[in-house]
Amino acid sequence: MTNTVHSRGQPGFASRWLALLALCVGLACRPQPPAQTLKVQLGWIPDAHHAGFYVALEKGFYQNHGLAVTLVPGGPEVDPVKVVASQTADIGQAGGIEQVIQARTHGFPILAFATIHRDTPHALISLERNPIRNEKDLPGKRIAVAYGDAAEVLFKAYLRKAHVDPASITMVPFRFDLSQLTNGEVDAVTGFKTDQPASLRVLGFPAVVLSYSSQGIRSYGYTLFTTEAFRGTNETVIQAFNSASREGFAYTFAHPQEAIAILKKWTKAGFNEKSERRKLELISTLMVDTDGILNDWNLDTERVQGVEEFLRGEGQLKQAPEIDTIFRNLPR
Repeated sequence: MTNTVHSRGQPGFASRWLALLALCVGLACRPQPPAQTLKVQLGWIPDAHHAGFYVALEKGFYQNHGLAVTLVPGGPEVDPVKVVASQTADIGQAGGIEQVIQARTHGFPILAFATIHRDTPHALISLERNPIRNEKDLPGKRIAVAYGDAAEVLFKAYLRKAHVDPASITMVPFRFDLSQLTNGEVDAVTGFKTDQPASLRVLGFPAVVLSYSSQGIRSYGYTLFTTEAFRGTNETVIQAFNSASREGFAYTFAHPQEAIAILKKWTKAGFNEKSERRKLELISTLMVDTDGILNDWNLDTERVQGVEEFLRGEGQLKQAPEIDTIFRNLPR
């Protein structure tokens, strides 16, 4: 106590204290640098697959990284590649690395920098009452296919690998309406093993999943990309977005109930909490390691080369782009 009194009683203490106070006030009042605006085009209508992005937005993770992020919902009529290539958005979310590879072959100057799913969620979804469990069950079936998407490419690659004659099945456009399947109009749909099975379960229709990996087909799911030009001048911004998004997904899997409540605020009518919660459980198998840690979002050269191989097999590539024009992982 004596030391405190003496220190405050030393000559000049009051003036030094006032000077320090003025300095602190000055720093507090100094204008902070404006947040970097960033527009992100999602690949689909917001659901549990996008929860981490909305959690990062709602919890202030993007703001903490100096970003003012706008998340733009996707849908069946939205092509994230064209949106980003036209500079209408800064970052896009592709349905899979296949979409990025094909875009490069068509001259779009985009470059992937992360993949949030360590394996593709694409699969063939049927019902237990009329199951398609392997390639032997396919001949004579009617399949709803999401044309123009990675779903089409992967399904056709599966047929080729499994030696199933495409002429032995009937393919029709998938309307993204599960009634096609539940009312018996088709026998299966190309979808996500992390999506349709959860929705069908809530509707009372147990699903059967045929994964394309059963024929050795490996790919990546949702993949984040930007243009070469934007990456060239905004590397730190992209790193900040990636870090904040990862924080959002880590929080999502640690607090699923809160995450689903946040997601609901950003979606339209018809949101089914039970279905979305189940989706999140399925999604975690593609995003969380066995030790409970969010897997890294890096792409692997060998895996991408394998995707190029089956794209060539489907006649989707005349000449495979160089790997370094398809993706470049972010520095750690």
